[in-house]
Amino acid sequence: MSKESLDQFVKEEFLRPGTTQDKLKATESFDDFVNMMVSLGNPKYSFTAEEVKEFVQNEISRVNKAIQDEADQNKAKVEKQDLDAATKADLIAPIQAAADDYKTLGDDAVTTSWKKNRVVENAIVYLKGIANVRPIV
Repeated sequence: MSKESLDQFVKEEFLRPGTTQDKLKATESFDDFVNMMVSLGNPKYSFTAEEVKEFVQNEISRVNKAIQDEADQNKAKVEKQDLDAATKADLIAPIQAAADDYKTLGDDAVTTSWKKNRVVENAIVYLKGIANVRPIV
């Protein structure tokens, strides 16, 4: 029941620009973000901090996979070209580097670089479920 409640909160409150996002953007750490989500969601919505963490991590994993899949498709296109191995490697390296740069919301980034990586702004993009929109870096 609370997973559905969290989904409803994200759709009705979190993704709508305004007060909820402003409060969440002001948080200083991922733990503060999670606690604020739970606080803002109660009593109308019912979900736990663990469910918020799992939800965010699932969305991060989903979008990171989409970013990597796109990079893999682009690398495959390069591999199909009639080029020497060194040229292919030179073309593939920046494709993977760009994908890695976009994947800024992994566990380390969330816990150690909250403000630097603009995690809340990125989370909003991630939680909107728009895999083709790149996070803010």
